[in-house]
Amino acid sequence: MMKLLCRQATVALGLMSAFYGFAQGNVPPSLFVAAAKPFKPGDRLSDWLVLNYPLDIDTTALHWQSQAEHGAHLRLRKAILQELPEGNLQEWLNNLPITGRLTLAFADARALQANPAQDPFLQDGHQVLLLPRPRYVTVVGMNGDICSVPHHAGALAKDYLRQCRTLLDADAVDWVWLAQPDGRTSRAGIAPWSEAPQDAPGPGAWIWAPERHHNVDTAVSDNLVRFLATQLPAEYLFTNVKPMPPIALTATTEPLFAPQVTASDWGEIGLLQTPTARMAPTGSLRFHWSRVEPYKRGTVMFQPLDWLEAGFRYTDVTNRLYGDYDFSGDQTYKDKSIDFKVRLLQEDAHWPQFAVGLRDAGGTGLFSSEYLVANKRWGNWDASFGVAWGNMGARGNIKNPLSIFDGAFAVRPASQSEQGGTANTQSFFRGSAALFGGVQWQTPFSPWLVKLEYDGNNYQKEPQSNNQESASPFNLGVVYRYSKHIDLSMGLERGNKWMFGFTLHDQLGDTKSPKLL
Repeated sequence: MMKLLCRQATVALGLMSAFYGFAQGNVPPSLFVAAAKPFKPGDRLSDWLVLNYPLDIDTTALHWQSQAEHGAHLRLRKAILQELPEGNLQEWLNNLPITGRLTLAFADARALQANPAQDPFLQDGHQVLLLPRPRYVTVVGMNGDICSVPHHAGALAKDYLRQCRTLLDADAVDWVWLAQPDGRTSRAGIAPWSEAPQDAPGPGAWIWAPERHHNVDTAVSDNLVRFLATQLPAEYLFTNVKPMPPIALTATTEPLFAPQVTASDWGEIGLLQTPTARMAPTGSLRFHWSRVEPYKRGTVMFQPLDWLEAGFRYTDVTNRLYGDYDFSGDQTYKDKSIDFKVRLLQEDAHWPQFAVGLRDAGGTGLFSSEYLVANKRWGNWDASFGVAWGNMGARGNIKNPLSIFDGAFAVRPASQSEQGGTANTQSFFRGSAALFGGVQWQTPFSPWLVKLEYDGNNYQKEPQSNNQESASPFNLGVVYRYSKHIDLSMGLERGNKWMFGFTLHDQLGDTKSPKLL
């Protein structure tokens, strides 16, 4: 055992010395791996590892580098420097070495051998480094200073930021970019409005944490963390940085959940009877069915763009006939409608997310409504607040705010189409309006969501004189995410009617077909 430890220490010191010389341009590439046994061009990386190290060796700090990648990494750094303001961070980045590191699918020799397509052949111009397991996670601030914190298993990025108070204000950071020791990169939200499940930084990881007032473009941060992923762990790269002393780092224990977006009774992303400003991921497709007397609704909704939701709906009015009995028998009334929702502003630390939408935008317009809604999130709570016109705003508890610009907005004309096929533009955003809103709570029991809303419709102006008794303006419901593609929902609405629904949904943007050569 002592012999093995001495051997590893000798290798590590030799590699560190060689790397320092290589970074300064004083050591030719062939000496960069002189501290380890050389390889022959054409050797597999897994074979090189097996021949040089025990199978149980820690490969956290394994770096495979190629001179052929230097040009690409130089261009990457140049692109970053061009977008950053002049200052210490630019100088710090410009002094980092160009390593030519390539990302490995697996760092373990046996895993590479089991996946030969991911096991690279070593060639001239390649270098392989295997340094001792790192002990620190390093945070990079906007001024180019760094803070190295002892690694703590299970701690998240925001836990490390809290230990670097002299470097930055952790409460002023909304997003962090993480470069793991194996070269993988990711972005993670750490503010109450942006947090979501995320990987814990591994030993030797880099964390890029720009404070929100610096307004660093997301693309610049994406490139910067990609460049940091090419570097050795900071403790091997900088000899003049004094890491923080070992501390009792407290890891985040409460579970983090991804923001959940689910369908309303009407099929759009929302609460129960009301929509929200949230959007499904781009490429999402869903079918939603719901029943709350006297309506059954079947809706197909699609998210073609990250800012646009659109869909088609059939409503079955179960207590009205389609026409005269001699013509339609006991067939109940059916109504078709088309919906659109457009995101106007994305949420950030200070502003909510805003969206404007149209419900039942054409044809007979029995349930036509327009709305403007905003959403703000705090951890597992997501609140919405909006104003609606038409059927959704039938409660009429506020004066139409647009009437201050033109008195014509105070009156909502009836639909001029009885057969459908035309848009009801003459009634958009006209007539009395009502406030609506609510909250959604992601419970600690992750498949369950709880929804509570204030309904803008009092059901006393329903189409076809089909007015409904309403005992309460508040609706309460739950959603159970049965599987990745199925949601089940139930609620009590109007204070006297039960609602049941289910949603089938899929993410078409994730579909892929293997391309075989």
